[in-house]
Amino acid sequence: MVKTYNPKEVRVTIAGQIATGYGDGAIIIERGIPELYTAHVGIQGEVSRTSTTNRTAKLKFTLKQTSPFNQTLQTIAATLNAAKFPVQISNKSDLKYIAGSSEAWIESMPNKELGGEEQMREWVIFMADFAEKEG
Repeated sequence: MVKTYNPKEVRVTIAGQIATGYGDGAIIIERGIPELYTAHVGIQGEVSRTSTTNRTAKLKFTLKQTSPFNQTLQTIAATLNAAKFPVQISNKSDLKYIAGSSEAWIESMPNKELGGEEQMREWVIFMADFAEKEG
């Protein structure tokens, strides 16, 4: 069976607001520690493993400088200050995917560049309790 991916079916929701005005590139999720287990080898070669409990991740995405969602994120950062908010990433096309965090915050404000062409703004959101489900 042929599956279809449609980027228009991807949604990022931050503090209840749907992000709009994406720039070039992808929406990237970077895990805090990508390994599920840490291996330990004893002096006599016995191996054990420890399950990783780090469930943090960073959400990175780029918006056009003309995207109204830049102002939304600036308002969230100023209003909520250090407060936490929920984040959800979903794909409703044939390749179903949902991910997110109930506790997230804006890790850094984007650099701004003003020039002869429209510029991009990269946002970084830290997610404290990242979880995902595919399929």
